[in-house]
Amino acid sequence: MVKMSTTLKKSISNFTALAIGIASLCCAEAGNPGRTKTTLFTETYSGINTTITNPASIEPRLSFVFSPREDLIDLKIEASSRIRPRKTPWGPPWQHKELVTNMSAILVQNNIIKPSVKVRMIAHAIVASGWRQNVWNYNAWGVQRGSWRGPYHILNTIEETDQGTPYQVKDAPWRAFRGWAEAVRDYHNRISADSKRPSYRQAYRHLHNPGSKADAAYWAALGEGNYYTAQKFTAKKFAALCHGIRQILAQTQNCDTAL
Repeated sequence: MVKMSTTLKKSISNFTALAIGIASLCCAEAGNPGRTKTTLFTETYSGINTTITNPASIEPRLSFVFSPREDLIDLKIEASSRIRPRKTPWGPPWQHKELVTNMSAILVQNNIIKPSVKVRMIAHAIVASGWRQNVWNYNAWGVQRGSWRGPYHILNTIEETDQGTPYQVKDAPWRAFRGWAEAVRDYHNRISADSKRPSYRQAYRHLHNPGSKADAAYWAALGEGNYYTAQKFTAKKFAALCHGIRQILAQTQNCDTAL
């Protein structure tokens, strides 16, 4: 067992404070319908989702709606490809160290080796699924169905108006993956060098740039492309999350924290 240093303990403490401190925001907000863009919500910020089998249970997550490879189109949802939402967590809820190292192992198994990419993908998944592990059918990055023609499941979600007011949307369709390999592949199909959306191409460049300065730039680029609309989880907070992840990986896997 690796003995945690004082620096790591302080990092994890700050990590926990960031998650818990922002968590109170979701309990204080109420929403009204209005015009929306692509939406971002998590249990630590301002969102909820519920399964269709148990509408009373509140399950927050992050909503990423559209694929960058296709324009927004009207979708005819086919009942034949709809499946039941199934929990697929990658670790025990609220166990920060395990969740970070487990997702790191999943990414390595799927040929994501570069430390800078790995750190930002881990952070992205944590923002999307939350420390509570609200993960359904391997959709760790919280992507709604959009142009996806594969299996999907239905969950309620929260969207946000341009003024920042959240409101609930029932029966939103979400991408359902058959495993982590498919989920990771979908991630890179959306955030890609050949995306039709300039901000996503920019996010792809920042995703692959070395150095911690690219952390905030990556998240900001996604925001500029309307990848999310929730305003409380800023690029600065995303960078802080990435910093905490680097500290954990450096301690447990001897990673180079400069990458």
